[in-house]
Amino acid sequence: MQMKKLALAKLESGELATTASVLTQIMRLQQICCGHLQPDEGEIQTVKSNRLNELLDITEEFQGKAIIWATYTHDIQQVADALRYRFGPESVATYYGATPQDERQQIVENFQQKDHPLRFFESFPQSAGAHLAA
Repeated sequence: MQMKKLALAKLESGELATTASVLTQIMRLQQICCGHLQPDEGEIQTVKSNRLNELLDITEEFQGKAIIWATYTHDIQQVADALRYRFGPESVATYYGATPQDERQQIVENFQQKDHPLRFFESFPQSAGAHLAA
């Protein structure tokens, strides 16, 4: 609601929007849709959402492996913690900037093994998309 009020106030005042301000607003709206907001200053704020619960419900409905793409590091960490809590620590692996280089190949190999307990591979498409396709 705050973003809506800010955008309307700027529009009504005739203030010209810069490319940077519009992109910042789009990024903030995407964060809100993902269930959090990272202000320029301060800690990440959680926005009430059913997204995580819905994801967990979906993961209960199937027995196979799943790749979960995320947009933000906060999302990767939050989803991974929830999956570990529900399915056990070996059920999920994250593959992004904080993942040590020497562990990445093993994570991919474990995920590709049918009988390995690693069920959920969570990453950014740009971090692991090409690596999984190989």
